[in-house]
Amino acid sequence: RGAERRAFKGGYMVSQVAWNPTSTKLAVASHDSDVRLLDPGTGAEERLVMPMRFCKINGLAWNPAGTHLAMCVTSLRDPDDCTLILDVATNSEEMRFNKLGIVSCVAWSPDGKSIVVGSCDRMAYLLDVSGGAVRGRLDHNKAVRSPETELPEVVRSVAWSPRGNKIATGASDRLARVF
Repeated sequence: RGAERRAFKGGYMVSQVAWNPTSTKLAVASHDSDVRLLDPGTGAEERLVMPMRFCKINGLAWNPAGTHLAMCVTSLRDPDDCTLILDVATNSEEMRFNKLGIVSCVAWSPDGKSIVVGSCDRMAYLLDVSGGAVRGRLDHNKAVRSPETELPEVVRSVAWSPRGNKIATGASDRLARVF
């Protein structure tokens, strides 16, 4: 512990890192459309081909089986941001969720059937990965605005409870909430 074991150079700016469930791969995302899968033991590197070019990755998470990556993507050319589900083995897009605002963070449910995505519209969206539907919204609109700032309450962090029956969110309104 404490000693650097290996360093990997990312693309433009490393924005997200996520271990797969078995700790055999590290996904590294950059703000230049670059996502790499790294083997921390051997140093081997595999670059994923992103279905979108000219984008930055704001959120990154492995599913519990370690077969898919969920990514919150901000396009630098299109006004529509999205959340992508990528099959890591085939390097292909399995699903895309659009119209959720600027998406900032993502987490898989423990059973791997759903993801929760934080957005800049003060919402966290509960998404069904198997059917591709929005199952619900967790509303931060009732949050108290800080008198010191006029910034919107961006949902910056999301997490599932280990049993999958609760979701926690953290937002720029200085509140952590449990739903």
